[in-house]
Amino acid sequence: DGTSTITDYDVAEVETWSERIRTYDENGVLVSETFVDDMTIPTGPVVNLTDLYPDAMSVSMSSTYGSYDGDLVLDNKASTAALALYGPDEFIRLDLGGGMDITRVEIKNGRSAGDRLDGSTVSVLDADFNVLFASDLIANAKNGELLTFDVGSVQDARYVQVDGADDKLLSFAEIDVFGVEPEIAPVPVVNLTDLYP
Repeated sequence: DGTSTITDYDVAEVETWSERIRTYDENGVLVSETFVDDMTIPTGPVVNLTDLYPDAMSVSMSSTYGSYDGDLVLDNKASTAALALYGPDEFIRLDLGGGMDITRVEIKNGRSAGDRLDGSTVSVLDADFNVLFASDLIANAKNGELLTFDVGSVQDARYVQVDGADDKLLSFAEIDVFGVEPEIAPVPVVNLTDLYP
């Protein structure tokens, strides 16, 4: 059709964009120009967000075995654990309570039956459940082991989800999420039926 496109890259990092895409018609006249903005990497000290905002976070599970519910992965006790049933799509999902910039996820395995994490994956999701980070399959998990997942610099993460291996119990003791403290703290999760009876 006679048009051409030229893409410029800001290799020197002096512009507010990382890519500039210009499209020209057959006469060499600029007809469109679009930019890919530079990603702003959050700065500040890395903190344990789960310890900093425990009331804003909640845990959901695909299923629950007995009284081993999701809240147990946030109780800071290695002696307790959440436990999902056998099934093809078992998960334990931490809702961070709002978008957060995270760098690392730590999973503390239970004191017994540590191999229940074998074949599981850890994912970081945004508010629309798009995958921002996914780990490799966990292998050779040990009792009481601390598993660390460096996720780089994931921005606007909303959920951290552990997906279990098919037809295997999914269980672990604790989850901790580390990142940059947000400028606006997440709002605590409240039970509205208790708040407004």
